[in-house]
Amino acid sequence: GVFWNKQIKTFQVQIWHHGKTLYVGISADAKEAAFMRDRAWRDLGKDRSKLNFDDTVPVPNEYLTSVANASKKVASQATPSSSLAIEPSGGGASGYIGVFWNKQKKTFQVLIWHHAKTLYVGIS
Repeated sequence: GVFWNKQIKTFQVQIWHHGKTLYVGISADAKEAAFMRDRAWRDLGKDRSKLNFDDTVPVPNEYLTSVANASKKVASQATPSSSLAIEPSGGGASGYIGVFWNKQKKTFQVLIWHHAKTLYVGIS
């Protein structure tokens, strides 16, 4: 979830997933931290009823970079054995869950996370 870290005076975002804590990021803004948490939550395929914002609420433009970075951080922690350099398209979210820009192949890639493993679906 999102909590206030007194030592660094910012909101910290972490998610418990398959027996470990995944560090998502920090923000001085609670709402931005909530969007970061929701992006990571969606990327991990968790229960959507526990989101702060439903799918109809767009990520504000000023939060796009931090939300994309949250997605990247969770992907790198949830899939430590993955050698893929994945990042959301265009420096921001692709707009689709599980769709990432593969910098090496210069194409979109579809990945899903299931039981702490990355499952490769395909490329476009």
